[in-house]
Formats: sequence, C-alpha cells, structure tokens
Amino acid sequence: MIGVLTSLYVFASDFMVHPFVGYLDYNPEYVPQVEEMAGIYEVPLRNLIDPAYKVSRKVRLSEGIYRDAPGYDVEGDFLWGTTAMISSELEGVLENLKFS
Repeated sequence: MIGVLTSLYVFASDFMVHPFVGYLDYNPEYVPQVEEMAGIYEVPLRNLIDPAYKVSRKVRLSEGIYRDAPGYDVEGDFLWGTTAMISSELEGVLENLKFS
C-alpha cells in the first residue's frame, strides 16, 4: 500500500468510491465485473502527466444530454468520469513528487 486518494461520491451509481494506490511486484490476474466496467487497461504512470494523453470529448449523460468531458486517451478509448477524476488526482500527486 502506497497511499489513499480522496473519496468521492458517484451520483449516477449512488456509490462512494475510496481509491487506494498500491504496488505489486507481480502481474495480477484481473477478474472484472463486466456490468461495472468497459475494460481493463494498464497505463504507464508517465502517461498521466503527458499532455498528449489529455483530451476532451462529448459524452452522453444518463439524462440524454451531451457535455464536453475532460479525460484521457487510453489506447484509443476515452477514460472519463470517476476514473478520470481519480487519475487526475493521482496525476497531481505525481507532479508534486516530480515523477518522470
């Protein structure tokens, strides 16, 4: 365990998310809950602080409204919403540590 990021409430799912940051010295076997996620991506940490990966796209919200949302380009897919918010906070932590 390395540390804890800020907990956040997700209105769309009515969940409270408690993100943790950790390190493993082996490759884990992922068991995704397909109802809750679109996929699993392993992204180098340096990509979070590389401006080339930061994008904004129109997303359809549950009310049928389209909004511009900030996020990250991950292997051609758009990482946004709660996951992008958590990644953005981690990005800020890495920048403060002068991660390169």
